[in-house]
Amino acid sequence: MSGQYSTNVKTQYFQPRTHLKNVITEFRLDAESAYFPNLRLSNIGTVVNAETDTPDLVGHLGCIRAIHLRDGATTISSTRHANRWLSFMSQRDSNQNNLCIHSPQSKAAVGFVLTERDKVENVRFDQANKHKSPTTYNELNTALLDLRKVFPILQSMSVLDTAMMPHLKVVIEWETNKALITNSNNIGAYTVQEPELLADQIMSEKAIGVLRKSLKDVVWDEIESDQFVVPDQQTESTALDAAASKEQVVNAVVNGFDNKYVSKMLMMKTYQDTDSPFTTGNLADGYGNYSSLNQLREKTQLRVNGSNIFAGDGLVSDSQKAMLLYQSWGDVNIAPFTNRNNIGATLSANALVNTSGVPPRLTSGLKLGDRVGQSDYIGFSVEDKIRQLNFTYSRTIIKNNEAQRRNELGLTVLIFAECRKSLQFQGGGYKISYL
Repeated sequence: MSGQYSTNVKTQYFQPRTHLKNVITEFRLDAESAYFPNLRLSNIGTVVNAETDTPDLVGHLGCIRAIHLRDGATTISSTRHANRWLSFMSQRDSNQNNLCIHSPQSKAAVGFVLTERDKVENVRFDQANKHKSPTTYNELNTALLDLRKVFPILQSMSVLDTAMMPHLKVVIEWETNKALITNSNNIGAYTVQEPELLADQIMSEKAIGVLRKSLKDVVWDEIESDQFVVPDQQTESTALDAAASKEQVVNAVVNGFDNKYVSKMLMMKTYQDTDSPFTTGNLADGYGNYSSLNQLREKTQLRVNGSNIFAGDGLVSDSQKAMLLYQSWGDVNIAPFTNRNNIGATLSANALVNTSGVPPRLTSGLKLGDRVGQSDYIGFSVEDKIRQLNFTYSRTIIKNNEAQRRNELGLTVLIFAECRKSLQFQGGGYKISYL
């Protein structure tokens, strides 16, 4: 690593070769050059017509819908639903690192402090994480993204050699859904700023020669995604008697990972209607569209190639989900109770009896925090080549006449998977394939 900061290395600042306003941006690296794989995007930000907070889990990175690393027409690495994936990745570090490094870099609000009254509170960075109007915009109000978070292949490569990949480029597709860009669904005009690509170019021919000789075949886990839908049940919920309940069962065949070796998976249960998490004041409820919603009496079973991978009825409790998430994805920096449907029998509109260790509501610290029930990720290991993948998902619907709903709403269940890929160097060229 120390070699990256010697006189043999020069940091290049690339301006976009193509920038279509709010649509797509493309960067191209110089041919016949060599770069370290620690590519970064800087100056990521969006100007809106009125000041508003950025989404807590992603900050300004919410404007990135998809991002691709390509050599001409060949896709080397790619992440779809990049902003949603980054919302999970932002929580995969220690609380201290999130507070002091990652949140300031992305202008997010990830990480917690325990107050003197035993309340668990998010730390916000005041003006630093707000979208700015055009008259007050400045470069300090932008985000930085390490591209190794969205291009996992970069973590396994020692050098990016554009003599071998002569048309190497980074392509960014910008988010067009305003409800994913800010914490308000009432913004009008917006403009995604032109970012910069930072690349550490190796200037020493001797060092380049050594790195080229050290190039070996690369195996990595690419982040790929698919989804299924859980239909809306608001009408059915309203029609139920007070003491009645109804189980909703969804069986889904997911084809996006067929013929691919899958290491592990992550299920993120989001709002199907992206206007659903916004209150009458046009502000997002908690994490808004970047929530993964806990549902009442939820059950999840997965069949891989005809065999269930969970025993019995599958995952049926919040503690089971939390245990498997940790075993497969490691530590996740989420607050207590945010993976639970509720805390005791307290309704969200009522004052809490015991607030110790509970995330409070921002507008009223004495009520149940709106982030409770919004960080319920389902993660697990598969370690198998997929020929057929089936999900059985169920939740229980009860009568609910509340204005703010979560348990009866239609859901989009996003599925992210680590799919094993390889890059093989062959006679001055290369071949990319799934394992």
